[in-house]
Amino acid sequence: NLFKYLILSSDKKDLGIIKDCSLNICQIFGYTKSELIGNNINFLIPEILRTSHDKIMLKYFEQSKNKFYEELFNKYNYIPDFLDKHAYAISKSKFLVPIKIKAYFVQTEENEFVYIVEVTKMIDYEKDLENYEENELKCVVLTDENFFIQTFTPNCVNVLKLNDSFINANYNIMN
Repeated sequence: NLFKYLILSSDKKDLGIIKDCSLNICQIFGYTKSELIGNNINFLIPEILRTSHDKIMLKYFEQSKNKFYEELFNKYNYIPDFLDKHAYAISKSKFLVPIKIKAYFVQTEENEFVYIVEVTKMIDYEKDLENYEENELKCVVLTDENFFIQTFTPNCVNVLKLNDSFINANYNIMN
């Protein structure tokens, strides 16, 4: 299990810009390193969640300047377990990818402060689906506020008979 990481700028004016990533990240999302580096992390976030994600990034930026975190940082040279959560991202093929992320606020050897985000694709997610009861979650479909499909997890192709032509195609699930 090789380390899968993104390094994001923590500078307020460039907050969330991808500065580096592992090749394993490229495999998870289907992009080349050059397609990822220099872009804002938001292009991997489902569109409907981007505004909220910006607010979360800003909150963690402000929080990293907090005296408590400053003391932790001075003691350990990084802020441990700054963020640990399950989330969804968008692959280059526009499918929803269930992931687990852990973010750390660190200082590089060049005295630059960055976020290191460890990303784990929920590979067991599809295996776990086989064990669910009939009425439990089989796939995830993300819609906008008007119920138009934005994207979905790849297993929706089999479960709901959707295909990639439904992504961002003005298909309303309520009709």
